[in-house]
Order: sequence, then C-alpha cells, then structure tokens
Amino acid sequence: MNQLAFPLLHRHNTPDGGGWRRYFFRGARFQPSRVPAAGLALMLLLAPSPVHGADVSLGRLRVDFSGQISRALMLADDGIDRRIAHVDNDGSSTRARAVPTLRVNGDVTLTGRVEYEFQENPSDGIVIDSASVNDPAVGNGRHNVIDTKFRDRHVEIAIDSKTWGRLTIGRGDTASDYATETDLSGLSVSGLQSRPNRMIGALRFRGRDGAGDVAYGRTIDNVDGLGRENRVRYDTPRFLGLQLSTSRDFNDRRDVALRWGGPVPGDIKMAAAFFASDNGGLGDAIKDQLGGSVSFLHRSGWSLTGAAARRVFEAEHRADALYGYAKLGYQVDLTALGRTYVGADAGRGEAFFGDRTSDFAGLGVVQALARHDLDLHAAWRRHWLDGDPGGGPGERFHAIDIVLVGARWRF
Repeated sequence: MNQLAFPLLHRHNTPDGGGWRRYFFRGARFQPSRVPAAGLALMLLLAPSPVHGADVSLGRLRVDFSGQISRALMLADDGIDRRIAHVDNDGSSTRARAVPTLRVNGDVTLTGRVEYEFQENPSDGIVIDSASVNDPAVGNGRHNVIDTKFRDRHVEIAIDSKTWGRLTIGRGDTASDYATETDLSGLSVSGLQSRPNRMIGALRFRGRDGAGDVAYGRTIDNVDGLGRENRVRYDTPRFLGLQLSTSRDFNDRRDVALRWGGPVPGDIKMAAAFFASDNGGLGDAIKDQLGGSVSFLHRSGWSLTGAAARRVFEAEHRADALYGYAKLGYQVDLTALGRTYVGADAGRGEAFFGDRTSDFAGLGVVQALARHDLDLHAAWRRHWLDGDPGGGPGERFHAIDIVLVGARWRF
C-alpha cells in the first residue's frame, strides 16, 4: 500500500483503488454508515449473528465490511487474431473484506483483515490464440468463462501502537509491495498503472509469420517488490510524513521500504516510495531487487507519476533487468456528477527476456460518480517487443493492442 499507517475506521484507497466504509457494531446495536443493498447483503453473509437482532453484543469490537465489483469489456488484438471478452478488471479486482478492530487501551489497537478476491475471467489471464471462449469444453462447461479465481488476498492480525508502530503476521502485503505503484493520478482503475501485466492478460507477441511467439509476461515486469505473501511485517510510526517498513516471508525473503507523503511548496501534493529486497538465498533465479516511485499532484489538477526499478539475477552472466514508467494526468470537476480523470502513460522493460526491449504506451479516462461510489473507465494501450522472432531476415513481432472499457462499484 502507498500508505501503511492508516485509520481503519475510514475509507482507505490503495493503488488499485480498493477501500472500505464504516460499517460497525456498537454494543447491541448495528449502526451502518451509508449501506447500499449489496453492502447489506454482504453483511448478512459475513456477520457473526443476524444484524437486525437487538441481541448482538460485541462490546468494544468494531467490524468494518466492504468490497467492490469490477467488470469490463476487453478487446485484444495481437496482430493476427482478435477477441472481445467479458473480464474482471485485475487492475482493481472484485473483492470483499471484513476488518475487525478492538481498542485495547488509548495506545494499542488489535486489528485483523480477511479479504477474498473473486474473479471470473480475470483480465490478466485472457488469451487469443486458444480454443474459443464460447466452447463449452473451456471453463468447465460454462459458456464465455475461461477462468475463475477465488483466493485470499489478506488473512492477517496486527497489533497497532501509536507509540511503537504496527506489527502484522499472516498473509498480506510485504513491506515492498506497491512500492513501484505510488500514484496520485486517479487513473489506476482504467488500466493506466505502472504494472502493465494486469491489463494485457496472458497474450503473446506473435511473429509476422506465426513464428517465435513470446508470452507478454516474460518480456516486462514492474519489479514491485516481494508482493503479497505470508509474512511478518513491522511498520514504524510516521514521523514528519516518513514511515519505514520491513518484512520477512515464509521463504526467508526479506525487504525494507521507505514511504513519504504530504504537501510540498508550490501547491503540490507528493507521495513517494523506495524499496530494496533480497530473495533469502534460496537459489531462486532472482538475487535482489531495488526500485521506487513518486507521484506529484498540483492544485490545478495536473499530475506527474514515475517509477523505476532494477532486478539482479543469480546468474552472473545475465544482465540486470531494468524497468521505467511515466504518466501525465489531469483531473477536473467538469460536472456535478464527479471528477473526471484523463491521462497518458508509457513504460519500458529491458533484459527481462534475453536482451530484448519491451515497450508500451496508452491513453485512459475515468469518470467518477461520487454519490454512487461508481467509477466508469476506458483505456487503450499498445505494446511492442523488439528483436527477431525467428521467421527470417527482416521479421518483427506484431504489436499488441488492448482496449478496456468497464465500471467499478465500491460498497
């Protein structure tokens, strides 16, 4: 997350747009804060006892329920084949969460988080050159379903102290997770974010004669730390906007991250993150990683976001892989419906797949409907891979074009 010390009783935005509302129990009465029908249905499923009963008594315990539904139409064109698919937007996926909070005393709070993700046709798993999505043999006999994912994102317990910081154990974000995805542009849900794999799916670069196909995911990565794992993590209290975090996962991998956020001179908001990670000597192909990101938002609505990272491999003869990303955005209140976000981005990965270079560039727009917690979005991206696919002299890989149009409703 961009912000690691946060009040659990308020909505909290992560780089992929997630957040929660204040749905909580007090004594024997349940008091919702803006509960739409879907949110109420979720509470009925997850609540430990009927929410309409007057006998619910949880004392000092407060439980926050929230989630989101994120669906889109995806047009993918790899230069030879084309497909339109109904997808779950992996840039900000469909999910539900419960966050219990118990205040121990004036300094210490015990918190937890259980969050599960449900994706039917995740956008990062779509393919073109395979059996038709309309074939009942694909997706366990279900038409237009090529993959369904139900998995845990967070199952964790934390002790949070205003004086000493926060200690967390369980499955969740490592210290370095999201460190290359700091973003104030408001465009991440559209697909315009520093991790390009979420939008393009499992597509392949294809040679002009159908030779030498290369999976896109092998050619580029935003090197976003150690990801989400079972780990022990510690976050210091914030001091002058700074926070230091470190974690160690069950594979003995270690990382450290430094984050800062706040205003800077010139009517500008700034957020930044920097990390370093080590694979723990397990003989993995990756030895260590280093990277960071920074985002600026001016009062006029203009934003500038950038990220850079390096991956060092165990093999001494292999060159370090490099990643760079930049995005220019603008946000404005054109109507009373909500804020409008527009922008353009570009990125490059070098030496992730041999000595080849993988590039992408895109345009995106998001229209927020603030009263309904609904975001409408659309984006286009083109992806290139240099090098000879093996089809003969002068052969080149086809570019891949992706169009993603969808909506995300948070409750």
